[in-house]
Amino acid sequence: KGVGPKLATILNGNGIYTIEDILNILPKRYEDRRKIFNISELTDGIKGTIAGTIDKALISYYTKTKKRVFHVIVKDDTGLVSLKWFKFNSKYVQNVFLKGKRIVVTGKVREFQGKLEYIHPDVEIIGKFADNWDLIKRIIPIYSETPGIYHKVLRKIIKEGIQFYYDILPQDFMECDDFRKIPLREAIREIHVPKNDNNIDEFNLRISS
Repeated sequence: KGVGPKLATILNGNGIYTIEDILNILPKRYEDRRKIFNISELTDGIKGTIAGTIDKALISYYTKTKKRVFHVIVKDDTGLVSLKWFKFNSKYVQNVFLKGKRIVVTGKVREFQGKLEYIHPDVEIIGKFADNWDLIKRIIPIYSETPGIYHKVLRKIIKEGIQFYYDILPQDFMECDDFRKIPLREAIREIHVPKNDNNIDEFNLRISS
């Protein structure tokens, strides 16, 4: 569902042909995005999520190296922070990152020349916060790199696959670590779309064991 010919070719090239193949792609870890930081709370080295509005977006070039960079300034009620990309599709970013759009940004913050910035962060464009808040503040599965496919696209494909095929997924029961028995399809959904009341440390420990 929602996979066109071009994306299907990329998936096939990675050995992914069926919904079963999709659901067998397991997360390598989980990321906690339930806490949204104010920009003023960010510090050098912190890994965190912010929500704000695009104040400025432009492509510029370093004077000495002529290396191009896509630079976005995001603001909230407490301050400003920079986002930078050195690898990007010019047409795509200029059409997507428009002034006034609300976005959610996740990544590691660094200090550069006295200012804080994100380098190649994960970004989601959102509508009104009231309509999207539950979708933003959540535990996110992080998958291993799949050549040719962005993490967000892969997450979307997997999530839609579960939603579309949930009723026909196996109803067998499986035994959990704590000896509970739950339907296999519920376990599959929990792996890929974890509930927000889960303990993320337990999730990451389960994945690494």
